[in-house]
Amino acid sequence: YSLRRVWRAISRVAPGLNLPAWVEDGYTKAYPFSVVPDKKYLSVADVIAVYRDHYEGTEFDLTRGRAAGPFHDPTRYEENPDQGDSFNLNSYHPEGAWERSLSIYRCGVISINQARGDLPDPVGGVSWIGLDRPAATCLMPFFVGVSDLPKSIQTMNLLEFDFYSDSAWWAFNFVANYATIKYSYMMEDIREKQRELENAAYEEVSELQNLYEISPKELTIFCNKNTEKVVSEWWDLAK
Repeated sequence: YSLRRVWRAISRVAPGLNLPAWVEDGYTKAYPFSVVPDKKYLSVADVIAVYRDHYEGTEFDLTRGRAAGPFHDPTRYEENPDQGDSFNLNSYHPEGAWERSLSIYRCGVISINQARGDLPDPVGGVSWIGLDRPAATCLMPFFVGVSDLPKSIQTMNLLEFDFYSDSAWWAFNFVANYATIKYSYMMEDIREKQRELENAAYEEVSELQNLYEISPKELTIFCNKNTEKVVSEWWDLAK
């Protein structure tokens, strides 16, 4: 259920290890507990690239083959994983299954957390939050020094969809679902918007963390405004 993901994540950051993609069983010791990346420094962009992976370029590439359709959609739906014993392999013996990619359609939220001891605590810790599946979301930064979070980040109701909902999650879920209609084309627009907004956030966070005298109120205002901008532009992307 998870080993292929483990192999892929490690292989993305430490390809020099040449780890095998095939192992005997779930108790394998072929994969180490942790690895030193081949690059000396991994940026947030490097890490989110791992989470956005669908095994592209490997023998397990979900964007290729008959199941991907004419527009290379990596989405693979399975039985409901949250009900019954469909994943209890002691009683359930499937004849086959789709690969489980790092970015998967039923992901609800992703977070990449930075803890940097060389900076003051309020700006030294940053949580980069992405709602819905990693491949089609946009990371939004939140400093640990904030005094509150935007209402749209705190609000969630999976059963009530509405355009410009109080829940930011719906903007990302709607765009990601819609993109499966013509994935290879529509993802080009999504990735362009990701680069635009995430690169701007990387730069702004870098500037703010160099300010040793900054109040929780100022940090909160920045994070709230950035969230509002990202969510608004994601609804525009949906249109």
